[in-house]
Amino acid sequence: MCKPVIAYFVAISTVAATLAQPALPMGVQKSGYVDVGRNESKTAGVEATSDTFTGVFQSIDYTNYTPPQLDVQGTTIGPCNIVTIGSVASLLTAAPLPSKLLDAGPVINLNGPNGTKQIPLSTLLSGYFSMLGGGTPLPFPIPGAPTPTPLYLDPGTYTVDNGSGGADVGPFTTTLTVPDPLLVWTNADNDLTIDRSAGVDIQWTGGDSSTNILIYGVVASAAGGTGFSCTVPNNGEFMVTSDVLSLMPATPGGPKSPGGISSLKVSSTTQTTLSASGLDIGEFSYTLNDSRNVVYQ
Repeated sequence: MCKPVIAYFVAISTVAATLAQPALPMGVQKSGYVDVGRNESKTAGVEATSDTFTGVFQSIDYTNYTPPQLDVQGTTIGPCNIVTIGSVASLLTAAPLPSKLLDAGPVINLNGPNGTKQIPLSTLLSGYFSMLGGGTPLPFPIPGAPTPTPLYLDPGTYTVDNGSGGADVGPFTTTLTVPDPLLVWTNADNDLTIDRSAGVDIQWTGGDSSTNILIYGVVASAAGGTGFSCTVPNNGEFMVTSDVLSLMPATPGGPKSPGGISSLKVSSTTQTTLSASGLDIGEFSYTLNDSRNVVYQ
């Protein structure tokens, strides 16, 4: 996939989710984010589920940072934000945020119903990353290729800690509960071709009843892109109406040959505070993402 398409996808997903952008922090901000996540997807008939661990601790200096200027048009309809980005040239050439990795210790320990795992610091990747279980099944055996492993993230209590801490971040211990039952998008495969004039009905069960459900849709190619993001209560159903979808372009290439990125996703996050010396802000979260490649027509 070409770099401009990836940039459109990242920009649209980010801006659509936070249309009313808060002001950037002032000065230097030291933050730490740990997420355990389940990612489910279905592409070209191949279903894949994986459990992942991500931990990022960094210091960002906003003092002299100027955000890139995006060609953005945004609309809000009910709980949904719709964003069209006409150009991401400034994203491709913009100077990155001045940031540096914070040392939170050699490993982060994760303990849950299926045992304990240690995730080592990767200076190459600037954080703590691990596949906890699952993976993408192969259509036919390939010698030496990895095969899916048992999933790790069952409902229950999970604790992360960094032992005695590191050079920049002191010791922490934080606990959260993965909801029971897990969120399930029950009609995800009913119709992967979406009539924009009719809307699309999203139905689900489970998940954390105290948190919102996020519904995303994106159509993006090297020529441009549009995305929507709807934040709704966890009540089991939401209709993305035609007035929202009418602002989305049709999928390039049509049903037989979708171009770029054309997707629909349901997501839920449970989070709690992560506190440690050396951090201004911290968060430990569980995220479930279920996505489908779809055709908007």
